[in-house]
Amino acid sequence: MTKIYARKDRKIIRNKLRQNMTKSETVFWKYAKRKNLGYLFRRQYSIGKYIVDFYCPALKLIIEIDGITHLDEDVYNNDVIRQKYLENLGHKILRFKSEEILLNLHAVLENLSIYLKEREKQLQTSASPLPSLRRSGTSS
Repeated sequence: MTKIYARKDRKIIRNKLRQNMTKSETVFWKYAKRKNLGYLFRRQYSIGKYIVDFYCPALKLIIEIDGITHLDEDVYNNDVIRQKYLENLGHKILRFKSEEILLNLHAVLENLSIYLKEREKQLQTSASPLPSLRRSGTSS
């Protein structure tokens, strides 16, 4: 089975991205690290061939902070392909504009806090227990 999370072949790139985070990523990370939002988040985390800005493993939640480059048509088209791949793995992606983080962080964190609770409920209700292995009419 091929490993898709935190692949070693992406480690150098992840480390470079962590050392060169944008201002909005740095501001967001200040609040996301050390479970400040109630969940463990990882920054610049690789999933398959992609590196996401922030990842919460417990909720299978990806947070992307999009700067102005994401307005470019080619970048946008790549984002669509990337998002489909990640969603097919069961992840949910939330996108925030860089300006939202820098100009209205309080509202972003408030909305995110509400969403984190909703996502936890979604995952709890979708996790169905395995059916009983006991056959009817037999005792164990």
